[in-house]
Amino acid sequence: MRAQFASLNIMVIRSLNRNLRHDDPIVAVPLANGNEVPDFPKTLGRVFCMDVQELHKLLVRCEVAVPQFEPGAEEAEMKRELIISFCRHIGERP
Repeated sequence: MRAQFASLNIMVIRSLNRNLRHDDPIVAVPLANGNEVPDFPKTLGRVFCMDVQELHKLLVRCEVAVPQFEPGAEEAEMKRELIISFCRHIGERP
């Protein structure tokens, strides 16, 4: 029953995060153990301001699979893919 409630809670959170604007607050998706994600960004705009290393660390903290990149991949492409992964995790349409 507890697992079903957690799944429902995550679905509700993701629906709240759908169609965010840059300055809208993000509702954090809890970790698998129910804990909050440390240093979770407050807005989508903050996420877009992060560099590749910050985005990578954010995905790790959120326990989201981090995309793998070929050596020499362009930073803009890496940032784009990391942001897409984060947006999918929170329920925002990338």
